[in-house]
Amino acid sequence: RTMKFWQPDVVHETYYSSKPILWSDCPTITTVHDMIQELFPKDFSSRDNVARNKKLAVERADHVICVSENTRRDLIRLPGISEKKTSVVHHGFDRFSQSSPHAEPASAGQKPYFLYVGDRGGYKNFSKFLFALATSKRLMNDFDVVAFGGPAFSASEISLMKSLGFSERQVHHRIGSDGVLGALYRGARAFIYPSRYEGFGIPPLEAMAHECPVICSNSSSLPEVVGDAGEYFSPDDVDDMRRAIETVAYSDQVREGLRLAGLAHIKKFSWEKCARETHNVYRNV
Repeated sequence: RTMKFWQPDVVHETYYSSKPILWSDCPTITTVHDMIQELFPKDFSSRDNVARNKKLAVERADHVICVSENTRRDLIRLPGISEKKTSVVHHGFDRFSQSSPHAEPASAGQKPYFLYVGDRGGYKNFSKFLFALATSKRLMNDFDVVAFGGPAFSASEISLMKSLGFSERQVHHRIGSDGVLGALYRGARAFIYPSRYEGFGIPPLEAMAHECPVICSNSSSLPEVVGDAGEYFSPDDVDDMRRAIETVAYSDQVREGLRLAGLAHIKKFSWEKCARETHNVYRNV
């Protein structure tokens, strides 16, 4: 009701609604972040209505912003949206301020650690990452794992860790502020992103911004976002994942190369660029 008094020139729906948020003749833009529900339906409840609402929102929109070229390809292929109705606008990333000098240590353990960020279930592939580590005696002996964000470890996750041979305090769950996350990026031996699918994937850019080497899947949008600044592996191949991790973990030269490549690569992304390109879409529509 309030929006009727604004008389906007453009309405931008940044998530999916089954009905218009404003009944008006002005152009409507919708952002599509990914096609995860359509590609991995078993990872979601049968009551999840995101895919349905997304389809309705996209069909009634005058234009659709996709956060990556990979997401645009999936959107065109799955619901069959016209390419002419779409644009790609990449996300930016953030550099987090330093934590307080009195903050707790980045890792709860004494060993060097690999950092994982975000939710861990389903297509996020965290369990496959643990399997890959467990196939290498030297990785198991030499490194801890810090998983930042998401819920506390479930009973099934704890059981899996024990069955794979991880010691009781080898895999740590951490939550906290952006400052804590920034410290974790800066202190990690490498950032691991084993996800099978991402619409964009901001954490690898955050890792690069904090000079942390990136090791990630070669699937979905990740090669588009990470470019030549990451060490890649197949997300479904445990041996290939172990190879990539060992390649980075045990070579100062490889890590330095990834660190420098990351600092150069992130110059292609910013929230200012994202805003400018979004504004251009508004004008064109």
